[in-house]
Amino acid sequence: MEELKAVHYGEIELIPGVKSDGYILSDGSECLSERGTAHLLGMNQMALNRLKTNWPLKTLKPFIDNDLPMKTNSVKVIAENSPHKGVNIIVYDTEMIEIFIFA
Repeated sequence: MEELKAVHYGEIELIPGVKSDGYILSDGSECLSERGTAHLLGMNQMALNRLKTNWPLKTLKPFIDNDLPMKTNSVKVIAENSPHKGVNIIVYDTEMIEIFIFA
């Protein structure tokens, strides 16, 4: 299986006044960087990172499927206009971000 790459970059404003780093991956899927996701959710990036080991939080369990894993991907950024070109980053797909927002 070929490693996913972030081929297109742009700033996304899903909530007025909150801009996040968005990427299109080589498989055509849309995602936000871990930093962009944390910014969108109004939380510290390190706190979001720690959720991977504590998922799901007790306070969120009533609102989400307990069997749903927290999905992230590590991708290499090759997008020419990205400030992170050449770096591997963690990204969250739109399904995972939707779950965060719903919960």
